[in-house]
Amino acid sequence: SAAYLGEGRFYLMRGGRSNASGLYRTGAAFGLSAFYRDQDLGHWAYYSPMNDWQAEGWTPFSTTGNEPDGSLIAVIQNADGTVSVRDRKDSGNFYIRLDTAWTVPFTVEFRARLDDATGTGGDAAHPKYTAAAFQTDPDHPGGEAWQPAFAATRFGRWGLADESVESAIGFADNSQFQTYTFVCRFDESARARLAANPADGGANVELCVFEVYLNRDFSKPAAVFHNTGFFGWDSVDYDGALDIGFPGPSAGQVTLDWVRWGNGVILDPADPGAPGLPTLAVARAPGGLTVTWTGGTLESAPSVTGPWQPANVGPSPATVAADQPARDFRVRR
Repeated sequence: SAAYLGEGRFYLMRGGRSNASGLYRTGAAFGLSAFYRDQDLGHWAYYSPMNDWQAEGWTPFSTTGNEPDGSLIAVIQNADGTVSVRDRKDSGNFYIRLDTAWTVPFTVEFRARLDDATGTGGDAAHPKYTAAAFQTDPDHPGGEAWQPAFAATRFGRWGLADESVESAIGFADNSQFQTYTFVCRFDESARARLAANPADGGANVELCVFEVYLNRDFSKPAAVFHNTGFFGWDSVDYDGALDIGFPGPSAGQVTLDWVRWGNGVILDPADPGAPGLPTLAVARAPGGLTVTWTGGTLESAPSVTGPWQPANVGPSPATVAADQPARDFRVRR
């Protein structure tokens, strides 16, 4: 037997009786795993600020031939350090994927905005993107997939139009950036049933439970539900993958600010990467003003009371011509 002590350290115990002598012996030792040291429970193991999505380990992924064409299907590195995942085809799926190294339970957290979405069939009322976590552990019976869905005004279970389970759906304005934390775990009752009978379809559906928290309100999950029983993609390896994008019959565009994950239940009140507060400076320049900002999206409005909209003046620093109408600026994280 073994006990995990944290930081990759194990306490190992072994005992047995010699058939020849009849003596019973016990032994104990300490062990160190470099893998578990780097992926220690309760700590963030990976952070992607989305400043360079490819260098940070993300790759495009589709099972339906929806490959990036730069127009309908694209991964766009934005000037403000965000990444937009676009799939506006009428059918098929498209995601960006990150190879992971997690053990159950684990936690994924991200900040995202749904720019637009359309859908048909079961997704017609609430077209969605998903942040889907997968594993393919051949020693474990059942489908290892956790797939919370996020539509314009609601999030939670895969079929967001189904309100039969009240706790399965939460509500938010996803046209604005929101921070989501979701914890992925096994339902131990379903796990025991699958161990006894790997063909138990009902237990397979109930196996993978996710708890979704909105904007770090950790008083209770905003949505709790189980997956659909999906076993995941063949291309997912033993220790997992994270896919973010659009499953058919939904389509649209989602913009990601950052993503992080770690093993264990991590309910962290702080933003990742110690980004600091946004900054904004306005200075006179020949023919107008120079606006310089960091830490978010520059927005403008005709007055301080709004309405506020993205300024669309290009990357920082930007020049605003003197003949433009008067407006106020702010930086929104």
